[in-house]
Order: sequence, then C-alpha cells, then structure tokens
Amino acid sequence: MTERIELRIHHVGFIAAALAVCSCVTIPTPESIEREMADRSKTRSMEKLSTGSDTERAETARNLKYTKDLTAEEKVSALRKALKDPHGPVRANAAGSLNHIGEEPAARAAIPDLHAMLANPYSAAALNAVGALHRMDESPETLLPAARAVWQRPDIEPEDKVFAAALMGSLGAKAEEVAPTLVDGLRNNNDESRKRAYNRLRTMKPLPANSIPNFVQALESKENRTVKLAALLINQGFRPAPKEFLPAATAALARGDGDLNENLLTLLSSAKADAADSVSAITTLLHKQPLVTRNERVKGVSALGSIGVESDEVVDALLHVAQSDPDAQVRLVAMMTASRFTENTTQIRSFLESQAKGGATEEERNQAAGNLRMLDAMQQMKTQQ
Repeated sequence: MTERIELRIHHVGFIAAALAVCSCVTIPTPESIEREMADRSKTRSMEKLSTGSDTERAETARNLKYTKDLTAEEKVSALRKALKDPHGPVRANAAGSLNHIGEEPAARAAIPDLHAMLANPYSAAALNAVGALHRMDESPETLLPAARAVWQRPDIEPEDKVFAAALMGSLGAKAEEVAPTLVDGLRNNNDESRKRAYNRLRTMKPLPANSIPNFVQALESKENRTVKLAALLINQGFRPAPKEFLPAATAALARGDGDLNENLLTLLSSAKADAADSVSAITTLLHKQPLVTRNERVKGVSALGSIGVESDEVVDALLHVAQSDPDAQVRLVAMMTASRFTENTTQIRSFLESQAKGGATEEERNQAAGNLRMLDAMQQMKTQQ
C-alpha cells in the first residue's frame, strides 16, 4: 500500500514537472508565423539582389516590384542600389521596376540615380530609366534627347531600337522620325517588341509617307503575323492605300490565311481602280469558297465592286458566289455587286431572272426583282444618252 502511494506521488511529481516545462514553451500564433515568413522572404530577396548570381540578381530586380513583404521605401532603396550593379540586365530590370512603382511618392527618391542612368552603356537600362522618369512626370524636353541618343547608337540591338523609337513617340517625337524604325519592328522575332511597335504605330494617323518602303518590306514578309499587322496599320493609317503596297498585298492573298486575307482585301478595296491588277487574285480566291471564310468572301466581293473592273472574269466570280455561296447574306451582297456591272447585261439579266423566280429565300427573290428593275433603268439611261 505504501509503495503504491509513493508511486502515485512520483507520477504526480513527473506530471507537474512536465507541465512546468510546457508552460515555458511559447506556442506561435498564425500572425507571428506570417511575420517570420515575411522577414525570411525579405531577407532572401535582399541577399539574392546583393550576392546572388547574375541571373538571380536580374530576376530579383525584375520581381521586386511585386513583392508584398517590402514597403515602397524598402523597394526603392534596394532598387537604387541595384541600379549600380555591374551586370547590365540587373540595372535594366531595376530601372524597369522603378518605372512600375513610379507613381509611389517614395519612388521619387530614385530620380537622381535614374538621371545618372540616362547615358548608361547598356541600352535597355538607359531606356528603362527614361521610362521611369517619364512616369515620374519628368520633362519630355529633357528625356527625348536622352532616348534619341540611345536610338542613334550604332551597336543598339533591334529590340532596343524599337523600344527607343516607341519611347520617343510617347515623348513627342514626330512620326516621320520614328515610324520607319517601328514598322521594321513588326518583323522582329520578339513578340513584346513587335507588340510595342504596333501599339505606337496605331497612334499615328495618318502614317507618314517615309514609312511606305518599310511597310512594303513588312508585306513581303514570309510570316503571316507580320503581314497581318502591316495590313491592319495600313488600313488605319493610309486612305487610300498607296500603289506601292498593291503587288505585295496581292501576292500575299495566295497564302490562304482567312484572317490575313480579310485585311489584305480591305487594303486592295481602298485602292479602288489602282488595284486593277489584283482582280485575278481576288476572283481566284472567290472561286475557292467555301474554303475561305465568310468575311473573306464578303470583303472579296466588295473589293471587286470597289475596284470596278468590268470583265467576264469579275462577273463570273460574282455570279458564282451569288448562286452557290452557303450564306444567304453573302449571296445577296454578290448579287447586288454584280448588278452594278452593266457591260455584261445578258449574263447578269439571265441570273437575276432565275433568282427572281426561284431564289432560295424571299429576300433573295425580292432583291433579284429589284436589281432587274435597276438594270432596266440603267440601260434606259444609256440608250437616252
């Protein structure tokens, strides 16, 4: 009995001792864990930015603007140091991050450092510094010469040259100065550079005449995306399309890319009679339907109407679409366009008479009857003349 009591006393003492030990251990709260993790993340970022490899420092400088663990002041302080890094991409990414946070009041502390970067031999770093200072409302009169000086460097990379031209445009440079470089940028393999060139060119209306040779080269590119971007810009910035574009645009029609051809047909349509040599390519395209898209067929029909060449080839193509296209609206457009050509009235009249009686839809039958009346009126006017 005595042993049993003593044993229990030992157990009680052990439990008490254990509880005493446990009472000395601090159990972390979720908030303290989060703070500790943030501190560790902050420390890792700072270490990578100062002692990491070239790649690690460049990546950290690029991503620091997104880091939530640092205050704006801490980011700016770290990025100012990174602007002096011996590795060019680190300097460029640091200036780019300062551009991203440039509207933060704390970022203005970096203005002297960014001004010192304007003549940096690493072109991307100098240009990002221009962009960052522009974001901080620095004077374009000061920044434009700096961007131009980088743009004029003989050894500048093509992507950096496009970037410089785009910056110059945003700083007030004339379109004649930068447009040729930007159009050449449409042929870059770098998607970001190509997008930057396209977006800046979209703001130029009308586009300057000195960019025409550069656009011709873009239309002659073997890459459909380049040709499409060039055609889109030409349709927005030149009205009508200059004659210089027509041979390359016509040759590109044969590629069979529906989305591309819609833009090329719009270009040819705007040239009107100047695009007469493109008629055969357009009629060939229309005879391929339904392999071409609906919008292609509508634009092809409209282009033939705008160009206005009256020939058996044109009438045959229009009547082919008007009779066999699977889309009723396309058939109507082709029928109305064909009715405007009066040299080949026998073939057109025969088609309209058959459609007025046996058209697939009531709208087509009514349209054919109306076109017949219009054709009669036009013939009567010719007779009276």
